Amino acid sequence: RGRRRKKTLDECDILSRLSGDPRVVALLDTYEDSDEVQLVLEYCEGGELFDAVRRRQRSHECRGSGYTETQSADIARQLLSALE
Repeated sequence: RGRRRKKTLDECDILSRLSGDPRVVALLDTYEDSDEVQLVLEYCEGGELFDAVRRRQRSHECRGSGYTETQSADIARQLLSALE
């Protein structure tokens, strides 16, 4: 339980530092009690990237991500640009 709480607090810290970047989901609020920390995040239509990759894999019934090398490179570029 303590490890998960630390990871959530680390995530909260990272999101706070990246606040205002249009490429990063906005942290709207946090709720914390003695057992857990809840993050309230901006709504992102389409869901999480991980879920989108999984859907794409299933719909294309292929190996790998279901994305071309060019598409994968573009996604990676967008992700990494938020960390500059």
